[in-house]
Amino acid sequence: MLQQHPSFRRWAEQAAAHIRFPGDRPAVIRELTEHMEDRCDAFLAEGLSKAEAEKAALAAMGDADETGKALALIHRPFLGYLYKAAKIALLASAAMLLLVSCARGFDMPYSYGFSEPYSDLATESTATHVREITYLSPTAKAECGGYTFTLPSVMHRRFYDLVDGTSHRSLYFVLEAFHPSPAAFWPEGVRECIYAVDDLGNLYPNRCFSERYAEDEGREVCGNGTGRTLLRYRYEMWVSCVDPDAQWVELRYERLNCSFSLRIPLVKDGELL
Repeated sequence: MLQQHPSFRRWAEQAAAHIRFPGDRPAVIRELTEHMEDRCDAFLAEGLSKAEAEKAALAAMGDADETGKALALIHRPFLGYLYKAAKIALLASAAMLLLVSCARGFDMPYSYGFSEPYSDLATESTATHVREITYLSPTAKAECGGYTFTLPSVMHRRFYDLVDGTSHRSLYFVLEAFHPSPAAFWPEGVRECIYAVDDLGNLYPNRCFSERYAEDEGREVCGNGTGRTLLRYRYEMWVSCVDPDAQWVELRYERLNCSFSLRIPLVKDGELL
């Protein structure tokens, strides 16, 4: 019917031009045009000719500019822009959710969110085993490959077996990697390649390469990824069989032209742990 009465379309477009939010105009044009079509059909039913019915329908609508000004008062522009902004925000949220979901898909089986560290580690003494636990708060921070690495939690543990008289010293630590982009993936190479040294010159190789260092049997660095949030990734790791006289242990990573180190002092209140 729009092709039969192009004058209706021109009148509706002239009226709708007064509406400041462009997004509202197509619906208004359609509504005005359909209203004029209905009036025209009514005039035709009364016996008017097509030309007469069209002219009468336009006359009944009044001046296009005056009608448009009245419509502009109803269709406030801020409401349209608010609606548009809400749609953009909804689309952005959906895109972010998809992005995070995709990133998490590559991270499985690691969970989303952080659990309590060392929850599965025995820390209490028994009748046959003595465990001395000290929590440390190193301030070391390092940058590598766009990630910022920190040690939000470190636990020093001395273990004594009262039955056979053996003892050893270990470090358990949470290694956290922060990346400013939610599209970043787990820095998995860190877990597989990080190793440690101490101030006495001892080497603590990563478990993935410990078979190459038979002379350091028992000493190693190992761990697992435990969880992530939007921008942070965590590993729970440990350094086994730390030398009883070592005053610090330094975690080191050297791979693909990227390196960093994080030192953990083993002295608290001026005394060796």
